[in-house]
Amino acid sequence: MSQATLADLTAITQSTLSNYENGKRDLPVSTLLKLAEHLDVDLEDLAGRPMRPRRRGESHPPVSRSA
Repeated sequence: MSQATLADLTAITQSTLSNYENGKRDLPVSTLLKLAEHLDVDLEDLAGRPMRPRRRGESHPPVSRSA
């Protein structure tokens, strides 16, 4: 699926999608849910890590961005 098609399906501009992909903008949860739905993947797969509640003071390790 092209970036332009995915942007259209999620009702955002291609430029905005590019900024999400490149880490230049934070991705709203509502858009994240749309992306997961249109890509037919779980949020955990899309995020690249298990989505479990954090304990107070705990932070998630950074997402590895392997090529």
